Amino acid sequence: MNKIRQFSLLYGMLCIACLLGAQGVQDSTLPRVTPELKSLVNQCSQIGIFRFDLVEGELCGKNILFNEKGKVVKDENEWGRFEGLEDENEVLAVFEKDKRYCFVNTKTWKMLDLSAYDANEYHRFYGNALLAVKKNDKWGAVNKRGELVIPCEYVDIEIRKNIVEATVLKNVVKVFDTTGSLIYPVPFEEVKVSYYNNDTFFAKLKGEWGAVRRDGAVVVPFRINEKYEPTEIEENYVVLYRADADKLNDFRRGLSNMHGDVIAPCIYRSLNQIQGSSWLIASKQVNRPPEWPEEEKVGMNIPLPHRYEVEDKPVSPIYRFGILDTMGKQVLPFEYEFVADESVEGTLLLKKDGHYSLMTLADGEIHPLDSEIESVKCQNGMLMVQKNGRYGCLDSTGKEIIPFEYDFMDKFENGFARVAQGKMWGCVDSKGNVKVPIEYGFVSSVSSGIVSVEKDGKWGYVDTAGRPVTPLEYDMA
Repeated sequence: MNKIRQFSLLYGMLCIACLLGAQGVQDSTLPRVTPELKSLVNQCSQIGIFRFDLVEGELCGKNILFNEKGKVVKDENEWGRFEGLEDENEVLAVFEKDKRYCFVNTKTWKMLDLSAYDANEYHRFYGNALLAVKKNDKWGAVNKRGELVIPCEYVDIEIRKNIVEATVLKNVVKVFDTTGSLIYPVPFEEVKVSYYNNDTFFAKLKGEWGAVRRDGAVVVPFRINEKYEPTEIEENYVVLYRADADKLNDFRRGLSNMHGDVIAPCIYRSLNQIQGSSWLIASKQVNRPPEWPEEEKVGMNIPLPHRYEVEDKPVSPIYRFGILDTMGKQVLPFEYEFVADESVEGTLLLKKDGHYSLMTLADGEIHPLDSEIESVKCQNGMLMVQKNGRYGCLDSTGKEIIPFEYDFMDKFENGFARVAQGKMWGCVDSKGNVKVPIEYGFVSSVSSGIVSVEKDGKWGYVDTAGRPVTPLEYDMA
């Protein structure tokens, strides 16, 4: 057991190193698997991932910070609980003690002096290196050098990833950038961030919503009626909810254009743009009682129930998929039980009345697939198909790539998929080549180029060519 524990630990540390390398971290920052490091990791009940030569761990119930040599550089008893790492030209650690936070330079281990303030808050948006501070019951913000970049004169402050919302009074909000410069000269009534677009935020002015860039440019004029609430902004449209969505717990979506005009009412259960296309996959409820108003009016003035009754019997909603363009026009009717949210080499997988087909994105033509196909998944740029109880793969034209000779096929990870024939397991690549022989009682998914395998009750590791990395002699792996 000691051998396999040591191998698992070493393998785990190498996985951390490989993960960091994949994220673009320089080789010089990767952890060296030294005996001291292995010993400390073995003692920790939890460990994080190396960043900037440091890692967080938990030792004997205490939060610690240690380096790649396995040396504990700070612990909870000294400065409080470690909360995170910031990187803005220099590395900062954030510590929390007695409900107060502080920045610490990890090169000099000098703590920022914030004793002049009554309280502070850390808002956990990495990259801005700001702390909210409170003095005389008013809030402001300091930077990593302790400089007050936003004065303590606001009733509340919210530090986002790239902006700071400072509340003057109820419905009076100023917006600053993270250097403390005012982004827009006029205070807003309300502000919302776009979680997938860090350069733009939504703001309400005189009862209507618009969108503003971090440089102060208005990219969507203040024309979106307050009956709606914008949630996300894309290149040429804005996704909307009804303003009463929270109250009704009914988050149906609609669209506005970049001029602030509503081009699709809030009737869609989902709206997802197809990558590389100007089309959006949408779903909506299609079984509608006759007393409901016309569809285009739904979501503007009245609640839209999920269920209704016919002759005192409840009727559950039925949803179907279709396609809209970014101007809100229907491209594909809402008749499909399923539309894949990813394309496969310019085609889109559809399902209608239990049968699968492919639609070419270039011209919208629909090509039926074999009627004997039972299930299909988009995987690794191809279609993973179950047909007559057996699994294989097709390309975007329906041509067979991997033959239908497997009783089970797992999803592709790192270019390989686990497969089973009877009770025996192995791995194939995306061309159907058997890379790990189908002779094991169990195989894991491929990770960092190796696979754990079991045969006759003994475990070990092989590489992606099926060559042994360790002997099959362990009780677990």
